[in-house]
Amino acid sequence: MPGYALPGPQPKVRNSNAAMWLTRLSIQRPVFVIVLLTSFLVMGLFSRSKMEVEGSPRVDIPYVTVTTVYPGTGSAEIESLITKPIEDACSSVNNLRTVNSSSQFGVSFVQLEFSVGTNSQFAAQEVRQKVEGVRRQLPRDVDPPVVDRFDINASPILYLGLRGDLSVKQLRFLSDHEIKYRLSQVPGVGQVEVNGGDVREIQVLV
Repeated sequence: MPGYALPGPQPKVRNSNAAMWLTRLSIQRPVFVIVLLTSFLVMGLFSRSKMEVEGSPRVDIPYVTVTTVYPGTGSAEIESLITKPIEDACSSVNNLRTVNSSSQFGVSFVQLEFSVGTNSQFAAQEVRQKVEGVRRQLPRDVDPPVVDRFDINASPILYLGLRGDLSVKQLRFLSDHEIKYRLSQVPGVGQVEVNGGDVREIQVLV
């Protein structure tokens, strides 16, 4: 039967010159290819051994909080007198992504989230300038707003537990007046916090 061609465009067979060249080189010069791959492997292992590994790398999370205390004021008044003016003032900060606020009895929280890559120190400085500009709109007897940035590198990296034959109240007293003072004198220690136990308090019953 005579052959005939199918109608329409015929598929083209593409030859990979690079793959053929590598295959031909591997067949004709196997020793050279083995030495080349071995050298790459040795250089990779050597480079891996020289890589620096940090157990707790420095991470900059662009979060800034504004905390304002106004004792004896309800949440509705906190919202209208403090939270709303601070939100309006901080809404024009550069690279601002979202604004979350919480108005509670006697205290106002405003949390500002910035775009990834924003320098949190510069962002906090700009927020402070905005808050200072709105201070005259706040009540006169309100506490000064506190602007702070979230620093994950300042989180505690060491927890110590204390137990013994003493009572819980005595252990807390020992931690507050003896252990905390000595640990704070250790070079490199930024802050020491004591949690738990019974704290002595004085109750006045009328």
